[in-house]
Amino acid sequence: TYTLARTAANKYFKNKRILVLSHSNQAVDVLLAEITSFVKRADRFHEGDILRYGSHTGEGLLMHGDILPGKLLETHDEQLIKDRDSIAEEKKLLKRDLSMSFSVRDSEQLLDLEKKLGRILEKIRQKEIQLLKNALIIGTTLAKAAMDPSIYEQEYDLVMIDEASMAFIPQIAFAGSLAKRCIICGDFKQLPPIAVSR
Repeated sequence: TYTLARTAANKYFKNKRILVLSHSNQAVDVLLAEITSFVKRADRFHEGDILRYGSHTGEGLLMHGDILPGKLLETHDEQLIKDRDSIAEEKKLLKRDLSMSFSVRDSEQLLDLEKKLGRILEKIRQKEIQLLKNALIIGTTLAKAAMDPSIYEQEYDLVMIDEASMAFIPQIAFAGSLAKRCIICGDFKQLPPIAVSR
C-alpha cells in the first residue's frame, strides 16, 4: 500500500491519470486514503483531482470526505442533495401510509414523487460523471470498472490493481486494457478468488 500510494501520487504530480482498482471496497479505500494523505502532506492536493467512486466502507475515508462524490456534491450543489433527501423522505412516508390503507390519490402522488426523484438522481448521476471526467486519480472496484461505462470508456495513463490474488484473471486482463501501463500487485500466498463450487 505504501509503495503503490507513492507511485500513484508521483504519477499524479506529473499530471497523469490513474485508475486504482481492487477486488474489495476495503482495499480501494485503504489505498486511496494513503494516496490522499501523501498528496495532502506534500501540499499538492486539489479538490476533485482524487475521487473514490462507488461504495466505500473504510473509516479512513471519513477524514477524506473531499474525495467522495457525495460529499463534493453536498459542498458544491447543496440544494440538489437537499431536494433528493426531501423527496426520498416524503416517498418513504407516503409508502408507509399506503401500506396501512390504499388510496388512488396517494398512489398517484407516489408515482409523481418517483418521477421527481428519478429526475434528481439523473442530475446527480450527470454531475458524478463530470467529476469522474475531471479527476486524475479514480479509485473503484474491478467489478465497478467492468460494469460502469463512465469508468471503462475513459483513457488512463496507468491502471493500478491491488490485492491481485483475490481478482479473477479476466477482470485483471480487462482492467489492464484500460491504460497504457498497468501495475498488478498482490501477495500470491493470500486468499484466491472466492468461487462457490462443489
